[in-house]
Amino acid sequence: MIRGGPQIWAHAKFSWLSLQRSPGLWVVGFVAAMSAGSGLFWRDFSFGEAEGRFVLGFGWGLQNLLGMGLALAAAVQIWARDQEDKTLPVWRARGLSLWALATGRLLAAGLFCAIFAVGSTLVLAWAQTGKPGALAFAQLFASAGWLTLKLTLVATMTFGVTRISRNTGFVIGATTGLILLGHLRPWAGELGGVPMVISWLAPDLSSLSPAMGQQQPNLDAGVVRALAAAGYGVVFLGLATREQSNE
Repeated sequence: MIRGGPQIWAHAKFSWLSLQRSPGLWVVGFVAAMSAGSGLFWRDFSFGEAEGRFVLGFGWGLQNLLGMGLALAAAVQIWARDQEDKTLPVWRARGLSLWALATGRLLAAGLFCAIFAVGSTLVLAWAQTGKPGALAFAQLFASAGWLTLKLTLVATMTFGVTRISRNTGFVIGATTGLILLGHLRPWAGELGGVPMVISWLAPDLSSLSPAMGQQQPNLDAGVVRALAAAGYGVVFLGLATREQSNE
């Protein structure tokens, strides 16, 4: 029997091996991380004082968009590998709890997201070095921290959606819908009524990715945002355990 922390660690290592057995995911991740510096390809157009802001903004947009796609893909890969290998009955027979299985999956996906966030931020830091309006490393890596939280939450949402259907296409489509909904929450809040209520199905993802060059949230606001994200994470993680219990 495996108990407590070792339960989580055991399945986290297994889930991480699932990601390691997917070289295509790592190749795409590398290309996506390098694309954070793609704003440099526009430098010949001579933006003047706005060049640094453009390089940052262009890279930041790709970093967020491709990062969310990678987080979704990593979560689907881990879940699909468990389905394909039919490992759940084996883990359950060894005494792993449903929460340990779900948390182990999340730790592996979260590590992948953190590697991408830090790697792409290093590329972005290199791309904007010496440009007018360049940001300090502390500002860049504060954004990397928020991006890691955002991508890990996307992975958690993906695991939660698998509770609804085991169809991979549905999981990808539904999670993508939640991602879009999460970015439309500020707009839905202004509308009020039904749109605002529907938007509560997803976390406010737009608040977890302050644009490069914008002031980072102060400590109190940052804690509130992080706690709100954690609350949604717990809900979707709980849904993931329900999905596993039906496998």
